[in-house]
Amino acid sequence: MLRLLLTLGIGLPLFGSIFVWRGLEQREVARASFQDPETMSLSKLIARGPEGNANVILTDFIALKPHVVERGKRGVYSGTWIPIAPKDVAPPDGGPPPGGVKVFVYSDKVRNPEGAYQRLSNPQLPGMVSNKTMTPNGDATDELKEKYPQTDFSSCIFIYEGHEPISEGTAALVIYGGIAAVVIGIGALGLCLFLWRKSAAEDVRRKKQRDEEDDGEDYRPRKRRKVADDDDDDRPHGKRRPADDEDDEPPRMRRPVSREDDEDDRPRGRPRRDDD
Repeated sequence: MLRLLLTLGIGLPLFGSIFVWRGLEQREVARASFQDPETMSLSKLIARGPEGNANVILTDFIALKPHVVERGKRGVYSGTWIPIAPKDVAPPDGGPPPGGVKVFVYSDKVRNPEGAYQRLSNPQLPGMVSNKTMTPNGDATDELKEKYPQTDFSSCIFIYEGHEPISEGTAALVIYGGIAAVVIGIGALGLCLFLWRKSAAEDVRRKKQRDEEDDGEDYRPRKRRKVADDDDDDRPHGKRRPADDEDDEPPRMRRPVSREDDEDDRPRGRPRRDDD
């Protein structure tokens, strides 16, 4: 029970905090976005920047090479980061433009980079500006910087391909759910602490009680039997006297039994004379 409460007390506040943080980010994006996506060219998006409506449909762009694969835990494939550039500034060989890459697209709808390039071959690219919600992880960022050294990643725009911002109502549910998880976790942690202290106090009480019982048995005086001479008068009648008292009396002599054979052997007295 205590282990379960401790797990809930630590896990729920942790995950609840993550939900609250993500919900606040999504709510901020939802407030700045429109329900209907805004169609614009990639050049217009670069001129506008990442602020504004995050729900967009891009046109007039071309996918560049090389790409960078993002992997999650245990090296599992998560998605592909592909640089894009306006058609009017993109080099003919498909390489990076002279001034560096301005926009990167993340695609996780397929399980390989080839499928991601195929999706970006369409003339329109629906997606969400994800600068506030999702950017390349540490390993992907290092690889992108190595392949595109002239790019200023602090001013880049990141597009999450095939996604739309959530509504404010959904973001509010995520926030309140995270808050509820934090409150429940703190309550479970407090209950765990209360039960632990109660159990510890009960153990101390039981140990103290056992120690007192052991001390009482070790130091309890033993009763001694007192033997007095006048105890015989106080003894109830009808009970046999102890063997020790019987041994104190002198043994009784048995009277010899006369036998007829002994009469012949017994010495006879002198006959009495008349003169005597």
